[in-house]
Amino acid sequence: MLNIVISALSVFLLTGTAFAQSLLPMKADIVTFAERGNISITLQNPYERAKRFTLEAYDMDWQPLPDIQMVRRQVSMAPGGSIGLYFFVPQREAEEARMLFICATSNPTFGAGTGMRGRVCGKYRVVYRSL
Repeated sequence: MLNIVISALSVFLLTGTAFAQSLLPMKADIVTFAERGNISITLQNPYERAKRFTLEAYDMDWQPLPDIQMVRRQVSMAPGGSIGLYFFVPQREAEEARMLFICATSNPTFGAGTGMRGRVCGKYRVVYRSL
C-alpha cells in the first residue's frame, strides 16, 4: 500500500503544467450586412519567453485563403502577453456564408533550448445578409 501511495505522489510531483498559446474565441459565427465580415480574435502567449507567431487563414479543405486580409501576418509577443487581431473576410459572388480556419503558429526560438512549433486554430463562419 505504501508503494502505491509513493508512486502516486511521485507521479503527481513530477508532472508539470503544460502551456499553449490560445485564440479567443475558438469558434464563432459572425453575421454581417456588409460585403465583408470582420473577425476579431485575441491571441495569448502563456510562455515564459517572448514568442513570434505567424497567422494564416485556411478554407475547410485546409487550403490557404489569400483573399483574407489581416492587419498583421506576423506578431511578436512578450511573455504572458495578449493582442487583439482583426481579419477581413470578403464575400465571394453569390455566397451566403463562408467557413474558415484561422491559425496561429508559434515559431521556434533558436538558441534557446528545444525549438518547438505550436499551432492553434479556430473555426469561424461568416454569414452575409442583405438589407
